[in-house]
Amino acid sequence: MVRWIVLLGAAGALGAPRAGVAGEAPLARVAWPIPAAAWRVPLGRCERGVPLGGFGAGSFMLNSGGSFGPWHFQPGAPEPGRRLAGAAFHFFERPEGGAARVATLAAQPPMPGWAPLSPGSGSYAALYPKGWFTYSGFAADLAMKFFSPILRGSVRETSYPVALFEFAIANPTARRLEVAVLFTFPNAAAHTAELRTGFLSAARAVPEKGIVGVVLGARHERNPPTAQGTEWCLAARAERGGEVSHAASWNALASGGDVLGAFAADGCLPNQALDATASAGAVAFRARLEPKASITVPFALSWDFPRVALGPTQWQRRYTEYFGQASGNAFALACEALTRHAEWEAGVDAWMRPVLDEPLYPDWLKQAAFNELYYESFGGAFWEAGCLTTPEEFRGLHPEDNKHFLLACPSEPFCEPLAWRFAAQRARLALWPQIERDVLLAYADLIDATTAFACDLGTPSGNPFLAGNASPDGAREAKDLPALFILQAYAYYRATGDRDFLTHVWSACKKCFAALRAADTYGYGLPGHNGDDTLTSPCPLQGVSLLGGGLCAAALEALEPLAAACEDRDADAIRRLASLARANLDRQLWRPRLGYYAMDTRSRQADAIAAGALSGVRFAQGVGLPPLLPAERLQEHLRQVYLRCVKPLRDATGDGAPDVGALNVVGADRCPPGVGRCLEVSVADTYRLAATLYHVGRLRGDQELVANALQTAFGAYYQTWAVEPDKPHWAFETPQAWHAANPARARATQHIEPRAIWDLLLEIKDPYKPPPEAPTEPAAAPPAVQE
Repeated sequence: MVRWIVLLGAAGALGAPRAGVAGEAPLARVAWPIPAAAWRVPLGRCERGVPLGGFGAGSFMLNSGGSFGPWHFQPGAPEPGRRLAGAAFHFFERPEGGAARVATLAAQPPMPGWAPLSPGSGSYAALYPKGWFTYSGFAADLAMKFFSPILRGSVRETSYPVALFEFAIANPTARRLEVAVLFTFPNAAAHTAELRTGFLSAARAVPEKGIVGVVLGARHERNPPTAQGTEWCLAARAERGGEVSHAASWNALASGGDVLGAFAADGCLPNQALDATASAGAVAFRARLEPKASITVPFALSWDFPRVALGPTQWQRRYTEYFGQASGNAFALACEALTRHAEWEAGVDAWMRPVLDEPLYPDWLKQAAFNELYYESFGGAFWEAGCLTTPEEFRGLHPEDNKHFLLACPSEPFCEPLAWRFAAQRARLALWPQIERDVLLAYADLIDATTAFACDLGTPSGNPFLAGNASPDGAREAKDLPALFILQAYAYYRATGDRDFLTHVWSACKKCFAALRAADTYGYGLPGHNGDDTLTSPCPLQGVSLLGGGLCAAALEALEPLAAACEDRDADAIRRLASLARANLDRQLWRPRLGYYAMDTRSRQADAIAAGALSGVRFAQGVGLPPLLPAERLQEHLRQVYLRCVKPLRDATGDGAPDVGALNVVGADRCPPGVGRCLEVSVADTYRLAATLYHVGRLRGDQELVANALQTAFGAYYQTWAVEPDKPHWAFETPQAWHAANPARARATQHIEPRAIWDLLLEIKDPYKPPPEAPTEPAAAPPAVQE
């Protein structure tokens, strides 16, 4: 039997009980400053919340009710209804001379023997990757913050399967207060359908650092390779003035009364197993607070599930590059987390602060921009550090490359669809350009080996990277796909100047260029459409289109500098075709009578106006390519888009302004055509339209367009994130689109596209762009030499 109690003295250090200092007001409340932009709801109001875990490490949410779920641990196998029984925090307090009270810090009881909090007895705030709980109803002031080390530009810490939770406890009373926090967690499978048996548990400690943890493992010959040897670890660090205790096992298959009963006696655990099931573990921290004193204590949760299976192929998760391919690293991960938690939080704050401190961004924009990044960890993320089963046949496994994908959405589990990942590229380039590079390298390999019309990198149930184009769209030669690859490759190259990348992708770009030329059926330099031959249009197109033509014209403009950099002999032909395409985009689609650019030239709704048709124009703006359309006409077109596609929609807040987003398509008669998805609001198209409005408004000095930009984007934000009585919302599961007349009718929830809000944020101001260097005075000429 292993017994540890880590008990440290009370002399001042981080986390020590703090009394009031002479001359200062006595400390009565402890809570961290929560940014004004954070999304806030009462405890238990929402079944979702901030995801825990690094990219590709396996992820699950800590929701506003205090429970752990939903889950998306295995790529392509989401469990939206899973809430982990046995996983919770619990609080103990006993005033001097009074009775003890114990409560589970969750709005729903994770176990039948536990006493939960009442819904609303506290608050939850979220600003990914951070979250906060503030609890009410206790004698103590109690708060908790949590995060995973998602760091801008990092590939190491951002891949870690770890989460940190820090409690702040203050005693505002006139009596001494005994307080304790308990963390319980079960020995859970990564997915409820996966066999994981042969449970093991053990207490571990690093006494010199005050760290105590419980490791929960599984070893049995029946376990599949993805479960064999896997581990969880829950741990705490005893800051000065407190003690940590543990229960290496308790019975998660019963009511939970065994572990809570042991804790309720005096806020401590017995430092031994409570049973032999190894089905769950627990760690607790206890301290005694003088009146007006406070203390903080960190907990960590880590998991080591190093293998992931996609179809017949097994891979190592990205974090194993730093901890080794063999399992058994959960305690090491937890120790690093508890040792470096202040450093990691400072790193998280460092990349959030430029956005949070920027007065040009309204708070709602900051809130949505950060929280939509939840998809980077919870979108079925896959990130590898080695292919275990088919390395010799694996196409395109470059030494410096780590394959990565997100899924389109749970209902359409295709890997990094080219047409939909386009929307969020600016966020990736600003935050994690290494991931963007690796996805585009995989696409270049796929295009080189197959077709210029590559649409996805596969599906998790198939064999991603080895077998792409898995969606039904893979059988179509969608005419927007070649342009979309060229544009994304150009954006990465322009942002990084990575010549090795350009060398690798250039042959794929040339193949896409050939496809663009072949699609030019009218000799305009633009693709000719013949029905349902695009992936980004809400309805079939005929003839020349603003959407397909704009993407093509932008791609040709992007190809020109790429060809020059590669010294390609087709550079002159590309330049001539780009000029022809740009001229015809304006000539063929401008409608002077209507004052806008038509959706296309030959369909039944040819004179309709489409909110998302300026994708190519917007891309050119965002990366500094030459303008594709005359500025005056584009300005007038955008006024009409707002008047026809945005302004007529519902005013939900009563301020006289629309709050739904931008309707996909409106006919010349101001009625939406009843075809395709014309009656929907696309979230990504709404945010891209807002970025276009802002860009042109600022460029032309048109403050009305600038205001319209923010109002347009606010509609998409409001429908997703605003929490009001009887109003549905889509927090942490933003759909691809909703019905304009009834936003509660949504399609493709939890979608890859809504990170497009970063296009607007970066258009307003790039918070990561270094300020221009101040001009310096020219050095004075040296005095003339006297002869």
